[in-house]
Amino acid sequence: MRRHAVVLAVGLALGCGGLPSLRPLPEPRRSQVSQRCRNLFPEGSWQVTHLVHFHLKRGTSGSFLGAVAADDSGSEFQAVMLSPEGFTLFDATYSPTGVEVHRAVPPLDATGFGRIMLDDIRLLLLAPDGPLVEIGQSESQEATCRWQRGDGRVVEAVLHSPGKTRLRLYADGELSREALLLGVARQRFAPEMQLRAFGAVGYRLQLQLMATE
Repeated sequence: MRRHAVVLAVGLALGCGGLPSLRPLPEPRRSQVSQRCRNLFPEGSWQVTHLVHFHLKRGTSGSFLGAVAADDSGSEFQAVMLSPEGFTLFDATYSPTGVEVHRAVPPLDATGFGRIMLDDIRLLLLAPDGPLVEIGQSESQEATCRWQRGDGRVVEAVLHSPGKTRLRLYADGELSREALLLGVARQRFAPEMQLRAFGAVGYRLQLQLMATE
């Protein structure tokens, strides 16, 4: 038990040091929040399709179909982008060993596009691949969970209400992504998700759930 506490303390110091502090929650409230946070993400093998609207910082916008299929491990998935006519624009696979791009139509073949796209999917749909290192209450009285991912980044889930959850991704203490999950989830998939990417190449995504398996 002592060794487990030390591991969590080290992870918290490394991953959450630059984030606002959370106030501890008493039991059984802490256990309830922990379970709600874990229930945000689907389990086992699954497939999901979204209609995705994108808005780039320079003003470009458009829509595509996004299909994602994950295996039983919850750590590997394949993502496909389709045009409204059904033409495959992008096809890639993510696993803990890296990203493999099977097809990418210009300009989606740009270096780094596959990693960026699959990292967004990881934030929205996959449980973080590291320990849950902090559970508490924010200054605005909202229950919050933080995970230390295997790549050193921190995922934060803020539970606003049963139909509204905010996910954040931090890199080196800086906010990299922020997503809003809206509506009553179907099989742990939110009916609507809104994602904003910060930085030099900023963009916004709005995802509408179409089908799940």
